[in-house]
Amino acid sequence: MNSWHENLTVVRAIILLFVAMAPLSAGCARASQAPADGIPELQCEAPFSYSIKTTALLRAAGSGNSSDAGSGTTYDFDWRMADWDGTRATKGTELRTKPMPWLKEQWLSFKFFAEEKYFAGDSRFSIILQYHSMPDIDLGEEWRNPVSSFVIRGRNIQYDYRSSSEQVTPKNASGFIYTNKGTLHLGAVRFGQWNQVVIHQTFDYYKGHIKIWMNGKAFEQTGGIGFNDKRGMFVKFGLYCPERSDLAEKRISFRDVRMIPTRPSDPIPGTEEDAFRQLGVTKR
Repeated sequence: MNSWHENLTVVRAIILLFVAMAPLSAGCARASQAPADGIPELQCEAPFSYSIKTTALLRAAGSGNSSDAGSGTTYDFDWRMADWDGTRATKGTELRTKPMPWLKEQWLSFKFFAEEKYFAGDSRFSIILQYHSMPDIDLGEEWRNPVSSFVIRGRNIQYDYRSSSEQVTPKNASGFIYTNKGTLHLGAVRFGQWNQVVIHQTFDYYKGHIKIWMNGKAFEQTGGIGFNDKRGMFVKFGLYCPERSDLAEKRISFRDVRMIPTRPSDPIPGTEEDAFRQLGVTKR
């Protein structure tokens, strides 16, 4: 009996491994196997068959990539300028969570790997991870900028954030009018190696709080962050290039993507040390 159960467990593990290693198809008919990695089930926004690939093991995406051992799913994103036609679908290749209307505070950690040739020579920016919010379409509200986002500009990375306390975010000829907005400059991307990011956010239109650890260095900001929307925020990561690109192709890899909480019933860590331990990250 015990031998039968052990063999069944092995068979299931092999099946899950093969499923996780399969490329995501065009249109993303299959959600990724993300829940086991500490994040909600992911949905895809990837228009082409080459856009996203996932593996259950560490993939070699370039020099230095395999030297940093890790666990969990690795997500490889590929975006090509030749397929850009100005529509939203061709501006990016991303994975996203479902909306979290209950979200008031969250910890998130991830590692990303990027080669210099895919970013450093570009005069246009790329968003690699963003908290977005569902507009209240029934009230006439439109899609706006992200609530917050990690943005690569050339060789550097920054974190942009915004808040809107209005039920419908106002707009004039120059664009949306936010209650608050700002930018945290996080320094240079370490091209050719894995970059470790941890972020803790408390969402409030006026008195929100952001703390980011970028490769061990801490950055902190207090101010408004979050929108007044009924359906709430969701997280997206990958590549989003809204203003085209000077480069023919962009590639980036993510791994060890984890969030706390992922459900309304999940407790918030009481200290930074507890959060880092639960995220599986060593605090430096």
